[in-house]
Amino acid sequence: MKIFEIIERLDLIYKLIKEQQTGTAKEFAQKVGLSRSQLFNYLDYLKSFDIEIKYDIFLNSYVIESKKELKIQQPIRVLNDYEHTKVDGEGIF
Repeated sequence: MKIFEIIERLDLIYKLIKEQQTGTAKEFAQKVGLSRSQLFNYLDYLKSFDIEIKYDIFLNSYVIESKKELKIQQPIRVLNDYEHTKVDGEGIF
């Protein structure tokens, strides 16, 4: 599914940046299976959360310069029969 691919890719991008293992923009895009322009769209999305991302020529990696932390969680899960009945029959608990 597309949404899971997006979340997983965003998680990988963020992890590589935090570990300072991105390489150049071209190398980074290859590592995550994107074109450079698609990679920059993901980086812009991360920056929309006020996460400062810059390229460090000495480290040869993109780095996070802000003190903010991004926690990516997948909020989608399968409900068991009891939970499904609660949602359908009595409202969300």
